[in-house]
Amino acid sequence: MSASVRSGPARVPRSASRSAPHAPAHPATGSHAALHHTLQRTRDAEPERRTPDPGARAERLLLDSYLRSRSRLAGRPVTCVSERTIISNPVAARLFHGVGQAMLWEQAARAMDSRREDSCEFVLADGRTVVAVCRPIDDRGRIIGAVIEATDDGEPPRGQSPRVRTPVGSGEFAALAGQGEQWREMCAEAVHARDSGLPMLVRGEVGTGKLSLLTALFDADRVRVMDAAMVPVDGFAPWARELRARLAEPGAVVVVRRLECLAPAAAQTVCSLLDMAHPEVRLAGTLTLGERAGEAFGPLVRRFAVATIEVPPLRRRFEDLPQLLVALSLRVEGRPRRWMPEAVQALCRLEWTENIRQLENVVRRVIAACPAGDIRARHLPDEVLTDAPRRRLTQLEQLEFTEMLSTLRRTGGNKKEAAQILEISRSTLYRKMRQFGMDLTRSAF
Repeated sequence: MSASVRSGPARVPRSASRSAPHAPAHPATGSHAALHHTLQRTRDAEPERRTPDPGARAERLLLDSYLRSRSRLAGRPVTCVSERTIISNPVAARLFHGVGQAMLWEQAARAMDSRREDSCEFVLADGRTVVAVCRPIDDRGRIIGAVIEATDDGEPPRGQSPRVRTPVGSGEFAALAGQGEQWREMCAEAVHARDSGLPMLVRGEVGTGKLSLLTALFDADRVRVMDAAMVPVDGFAPWARELRARLAEPGAVVVVRRLECLAPAAAQTVCSLLDMAHPEVRLAGTLTLGERAGEAFGPLVRRFAVATIEVPPLRRRFEDLPQLLVALSLRVEGRPRRWMPEAVQALCRLEWTENIRQLENVVRRVIAACPAGDIRARHLPDEVLTDAPRRRLTQLEQLEFTEMLSTLRRTGGNKKEAAQILEISRSTLYRKMRQFGMDLTRSAF
């Protein structure tokens, strides 16, 4: 059985380049015996080096881990991935076709935050979800890679207990998008809190969809939203009178949105109004967390926080990004659009400080600029691609990256022409593209 070995933009050690002579953009294949031979040559040559090459050591450990898993899980998908390299057996290569190496590494790295073996899920290019086990590859206390043992039939890998999935995308959650572990757990907690009949507090960063979750949980006809952010516009007295009227409606679900916007005196009044609510009124509140949120009045928050639901930020649920993009496309345009893995990979590298709200704005801009066809990385706004490199750039590097990206766009991805406009050699352009994390296998940016 052969293995597919792909290297990213980092330099490939001499011992590895002999067995994989192709350029990084074209996966090299070799037999199981050849892989053993490469490993043996690396081991034999290492004592002769006066200065050990850490890259060669990392690739050797990656290859060691691949060979062990491959022999143990005959016929099962096995992938070993690091920030620079990916090694897969043929069944895994077919399974993860269309999923970028950087995307696999980023998802695996998030799954290994605990530095222990853990079950995780990967979203494929066609939207299917793959259940896998991620096992960190440790080099003297430093995580250098991961072993991904996956299955393409929806069942957990060998030795793992089956998972019970909360049905997301149907029933009460038909209007929401998400299949990741954190999202499913949050939805299960929300259903349990709803069924308990207790007051609910939904917490989360700005734009995470707190109100959308509450609206999905309850019959929309019953939900009465009182937005505290409107108090400066409407005045507190009229706002409080409307809240009092809503609290008198039997069977209503009264949602006090953005509790952090209420001043302490106003919040104290709201506490008194809640004491007068009809017994059949269901109470819920939302609280925005983060640097941009004010400090909420504690006693009012505690009135709602009998059952508390935390909505995860977008940066902790990138596995849901493909479904979110399709759902937002449907909302914006009335039809789903196909977002190619290269575009999803670029979006995964952003911080998303405004979460789903910010993502929806990007989707609107992309669809307006690209009304038909598949959406690729070149269709993303310039500032999105500028912010997409995985490491934080200095101010000077940011200016240089922006100029390079703009020139590549003007030349349609023609690197020779771009280098001439920038008055640098093509080799310098390639080196800087690698430095900034730009994908050399793509002709457009």
